[in-house]
Amino acid sequence: MDFDSNIFMETLPLFLKGTEITLAATLLSSAIGILIATILAIMQVSKSMPAKIFANAYILTFRSIPLLVTIIFLYYGLPVTGLYLSAFFVGILGLALTLAAYASEVIRAGIVSIPRGQLEAAAALGLRRPHILRHVVLPQALMRILPPMTNQVITNLKNTSLLSAIAITDILRTGIDVMTWKANTFSPFAAIALCYLALIIPLSILARWLEARLARRLHP
Repeated sequence: MDFDSNIFMETLPLFLKGTEITLAATLLSSAIGILIATILAIMQVSKSMPAKIFANAYILTFRSIPLLVTIIFLYYGLPVTGLYLSAFFVGILGLALTLAAYASEVIRAGIVSIPRGQLEAAAALGLRRPHILRHVVLPQALMRILPPMTNQVITNLKNTSLLSAIAITDILRTGIDVMTWKANTFSPFAAIALCYLALIIPLSILARWLEARLARRLHP
């Protein structure tokens, strides 16, 4: 074992910076991905056949392509189209597009779990379909999807490690650079593990708390 506490402490500020980048990428890509996922879920349950076809094709496509392939394809492919983005924003885009494909199914399941009687009652009161969706369906669906959506965000956080492939100095890239710089393997990778644990454990606790709270509300 080549763990060196001096290397660990000396490079800690670098890992803290890498953690900030990882956290920023997670928050931005999760926000964008969940927004896209919500639109896809609404398209899936809509009465428009073109909307359903587009949503299902999107979901199938991005679930079938490995995330790393998506990120690298965007990184090298977007400049060909004349669109030049920084590696950081390319990474966020790749994460968001893939997250949306998985999160949309969570949101769709939440939407269809609302009893049909509530929709009929809202329609009987004169509410139009967009208003029913906004004021009746989505608020209730939100409570049901919070725990699984938190798990999707955790998965997205772990997927940020793939951003190191396009030279973004996230936690993993920082560890690889330190390993090369210090010719030491165990110390930087111990720091990598600790950084991810510090981010993921609180989110996991939050997911369990939300799940327990939701269970009490649905089954008092």
